Amino acid sequence: MRRRNSMTQYQDTLATILDKQAGQMDEMKEQAAMERQDSKDMMAMIQKQLQHTVACTNAATVVLQGIDAKSNPTTPALAAYRPERVPKFNGAGGVAAASYIRHVNNLAERTINTAHHRSVLLFDSLGPAEYNWANQVFDQSKWDRTNLKDDQWTEFVEAFYERFIGTREQIDSLFDAVQQEDEGDGLERLDDYLDRVMALARLTGRDQDESRVIEKAIRGMRDHAVKGAIVGLPNDGQWETFKRGVRLAMSRLDPGPYTRAARPPTIAPRARGNPRLVHSIDEGNQGWIDDSAASAPTHVNVMAAAVGGASPAAPRPWTCYHCFKTGHRRFECPKKRAEDDARAAASPPGLSMKDLELAIAATVRACLADLRPNTPSQSVPNTAEVAAVAEEEPDFRSDRG
Repeated sequence: MRRRNSMTQYQDTLATILDKQAGQMDEMKEQAAMERQDSKDMMAMIQKQLQHTVACTNAATVVLQGIDAKSNPTTPALAAYRPERVPKFNGAGGVAAASYIRHVNNLAERTINTAHHRSVLLFDSLGPAEYNWANQVFDQSKWDRTNLKDDQWTEFVEAFYERFIGTREQIDSLFDAVQQEDEGDGLERLDDYLDRVMALARLTGRDQDESRVIEKAIRGMRDHAVKGAIVGLPNDGQWETFKRGVRLAMSRLDPGPYTRAARPPTIAPRARGNPRLVHSIDEGNQGWIDDSAASAPTHVNVMAAAVGGASPAAPRPWTCYHCFKTGHRRFECPKKRAEDDARAAASPPGLSMKDLELAIAATVRACLADLRPNTPSQSVPNTAEVAAVAEEEPDFRSDRG
């Protein structure tokens, strides 16, 4: 009887312990489930914060790049394409639309190369009418701008070109008729013209055949001086090599300071470090020409075939190699004068560059005079002379009380 009671108590105690352990297990499961939910909520919050941080960083980057572009402008003379901000687009057709998309893509590659960021840059720089049109396209296609895909962006760009440029046939006709435009006060800058040719080539899908693009670019050039100078230059059919050749031709055609009328025409200045350059003086014009340009090329390349032989005999117009427009020379360039005036206005009042140079030169001369050895007229006196002078000096100590 006593043993039976002991067994019953043992079973009751064991059942109580098992019930407590089961309750503890249930509590641990509930706590683990709550922790998992809290972890999911925390991860979602962290992702939202990261997205907000990225958006703020993008906005700050665009603002800082705009400020930097205004404070530190770059010279646009056939330099590498470095967009600082996307220009405003107000529905201009033709190459302007292609150039606008190129601005968006290049700036996205320099910051965040995603389709979502491209859409942000695009919508931030569209005009009111163009913004409404683009927003309507996104709504009709049911695209999410926050989660835009690359193929969706490509489809939108095709719709953008068709809306603001035209059909494929119209784009092909634009490429076939491309040429350097006359802007009234001079021809279109060569770097802008070459960028326009390549933009049309990309639109038509002809950018893979760079030799054909080079031929089309040369045929459309209206600057006869540069067009004739690039005939004898070697070319390997690469677009970047061709652009470097154009830059070289323009640098060789730059007459520099020797076009000034104040220099006597009989003075033959020294060649600027290039033994192949020879001095040529014609009526009222002094310039540098390359003696290799006068000889016929030993090979046939795309540029020579495009021009059709020697350069035209038309007189060479004045070309400014500061703004790359014809009709005036560099020292007469309004843009250069405006930049000089702005630089002078930013300098301290009453101090010019010439005054600063004179002050520095005077300081250098004074320092050199102190470092020179003594001349005979300024020789150091001997000890006897010093003693004689010291004896003749009056003694003021005797006057003291």
